[in-house]
Amino acid sequence: MRTIMGFCGTCSDITDFTKGLMQAAPRGHGESRIVDAGHGLLGYRRRASGEHPAVELQPLTLDGSCAACSLPCRRVLPEKPCYGGLRAGLQARGYTFRSRCDCELLLPLYREYGVNMFGMLKGEFAVILFDRASGAFIAARDSAGSRPLYYGQDDAGNPVFASEAESLMGLCRRVLPFPPGCYYRDGRFVRYNDSVGAA
Repeated sequence: MRTIMGFCGTCSDITDFTKGLMQAAPRGHGESRIVDAGHGLLGYRRRASGEHPAVELQPLTLDGSCAACSLPCRRVLPEKPCYGGLRAGLQARGYTFRSRCDCELLLPLYREYGVNMFGMLKGEFAVILFDRASGAFIAARDSAGSRPLYYGQDDAGNPVFASEAESLMGLCRRVLPFPPGCYYRDGRFVRYNDSVGAA
């Protein structure tokens, strides 16, 4: 089990964010990391396991941008997602990878293709990404809605995202399911498979 969480705005006190990340955390010993992106926070929590190397601990970073994602473990579900072709294409462009984790592909894909990358991802996924160049937070969910993702706003109107609804309970008055097949950027949801605004 893993939990991803993103707070999109200036945060002077990470206590509530940390509490939200931990309250949906797996029982027993776990590993977690919170990255201060300067304009917000990204957090990740997973059950500790020798099967997952430390280099796979998220949020992952690339040139100041960072991302946290939830994908099926290929060791458990080897048939999906299958990003071997995307990995090979990025390697041909000069990218190198430290692990076999498909999540490591997301920031290079975003650098190369921007939000168009979401239409390239097959299978289940939920991702929260901070783009250092634009200062934007972006979140997205697979078109079937197989991977859980929720959103809300804190009292100051800052968007908050998490893979577990209970993570948002102390931060947001209202918690809603993230619409499948969409990405969020600059205050609105966009359907990435047809580029039609969803809300």
